Amino acid sequence: NYSNSAGNPVVLTASAVSGEAPLQVEFTPTINIAGTVASVTYYFESRSQGTSNGTSLSSISHEYNQYGTYYPTVTVRL
Repeated sequence: NYSNSAGNPVVLTASAVSGEAPLQVEFTPTINIAGTVASVTYYFESRSQGTSNGTSLSSISHEYNQYGTYYPTVTVRL
């Protein structure tokens, strides 16, 4: 598992950080600020293609089918 929690208000934890394609990765977001979640959007492979998860902070899976370096992010709006 990997997460970057250096005081960030939102942390995205991944179940795997490397492996052979296809690689199934489960992501779990955690928010460290108070408020009601209005929307959660994941960006698994590019910032131009987001995947909405409504207002849920539950885990979500994504399959990486191509070899490469990815920088997944999550945007949580309160």
